Amino acid sequence: MNKSSESTKREQYQELIDEARLAETLNDCSIDQILALDLDMRIIAWNKVCERITGIPKKKAMGSLFTDVLPAALDAPSVMEAIRMAYKGSKSFVPWEKGSYNGGYFENHFIPLRDESDGMVTGVLNIIHDVAHRIKAEKDLQVLNRALVLKNNELKQKKQKSLRILITSSRMI
Repeated sequence: MNKSSESTKREQYQELIDEARLAETLNDCSIDQILALDLDMRIIAWNKVCERITGIPKKKAMGSLFTDVLPAALDAPSVMEAIRMAYKGSKSFVPWEKGSYNGGYFENHFIPLRDESDGMVTGVLNIIHDVAHRIKAEKDLQVLNRALVLKNNELKQKKQKSLRILITSSRMI
């Protein structure tokens, strides 16, 4: 092998390493939990937010079966169906639902990972977005709406009482 070809291979290898580091850095900079599964449902990506939220270190999660790491997913039919859909090539979304497999207030996006050369599905990307702030705001709005309905009913009753007094007074005149 000549020096030029060896140098080119080394540069290509370094480019791959640099790309992998960049991808991991971007993944870890996300505010969302990001994980990916291969075709056997083994975890092939697990970002720092996944570690923080689940308490499961990346080293333990990587290479493990998704359902071994997050067994509650087996009790979440919508999640398992969304994963199946992604393996079939369709993007899917699972809104937050009570008793969700990942606890808390999280919505899930499942996206098929495809081979660039032939478009075949090679895995599934799961982006888990925390919507606790939105759920809290929705609950706060529900409380305010109930209070407004009560106040509105109170005002209607006062208005009706005032009208009765006015009508009674006008009849006396």
